[in-house]
Amino acid sequence: MIYFTKICLLVCLCLVLVSSQLLAADNEAVAKRLVEKLPGDNQRPDYYTGQHGFMNDDDINSEAGALEAGLYLMSWLATNPPIKLASGTGGLAGINKPHYKEFFGVDEEDVSADRANWPMAGMKSDKANDEAPLDGEYIYWTPINLQDMVDAGATEGFNSGNQFDWSEWAGAFRALDDFHMFIFCVAMWNSTTTVNLSAGSDDSQQTYVNGVKVCEGLGDKNWARDNEKGEFTAKGGEWIAIFVELGERGGEAGYPRRGEPPPDDHTLDTETVMAVGPQSKLSTVWGYVKTR
Repeated sequence: MIYFTKICLLVCLCLVLVSSQLLAADNEAVAKRLVEKLPGDNQRPDYYTGQHGFMNDDDINSEAGALEAGLYLMSWLATNPPIKLASGTGGLAGINKPHYKEFFGVDEEDVSADRANWPMAGMKSDKANDEAPLDGEYIYWTPINLQDMVDAGATEGFNSGNQFDWSEWAGAFRALDDFHMFIFCVAMWNSTTTVNLSAGSDDSQQTYVNGVKVCEGLGDKNWARDNEKGEFTAKGGEWIAIFVELGERGGEAGYPRRGEPPPDDHTLDTETVMAVGPQSKLSTVWGYVKTR
């Protein structure tokens, strides 16, 4: 009986420790572990440090004025580098084409619908780019926080909407003109609520939440904040998967995402979250201990 009691206490302690990790926003230690899942030169430890919140903690300038603190989602898994497309096939022309399935083997609407399809930090594409100047380069899901990237000098800033003008692509990236990229995260609201989303994409975007398209902005255009609207109902205490397709026709891709009310929790550590049960809870029964 004493032996059985010790086993139970150990299991309970493990449950508390794992639960605290699952239900906490990514910190510096988690950020370091996620970044290290990327191979070699693909690691960008200053792009995702865990030091900034998942919602913007300062006003950030944009073409349409300040992005007010606390309303815009900053932390994402992003495909890096983008999928390079043939001339004239990016932006609006590339929306609704099976680019994600071609490179990652999953239909876009299924990525956020099924936990088995969620991307994880460091996940590599099934095939490499076949268009210059990125031909031969595989694509990796990379953890980023946009305010970390500003700190690192990795963007030209938010004044011109160039959120994804990453420094490692330098002049080659600014000359791409036709490409596709994807961003993803999971978030949680503690209480069941209707969440209002707004975005302003450069060029076209489609946003899926748990497999349902809730917001889109179609056209080859520069972005203005908050002009593309959508909503969904978040069930309290359950992880919500947000998957965004971005299509670019010329220049840089931009995507500010506003959520009202903002989520109470958020993580890019999807590998850990995927390990829990289907209702975002740990299993109630871990097993039985038989004693003589």
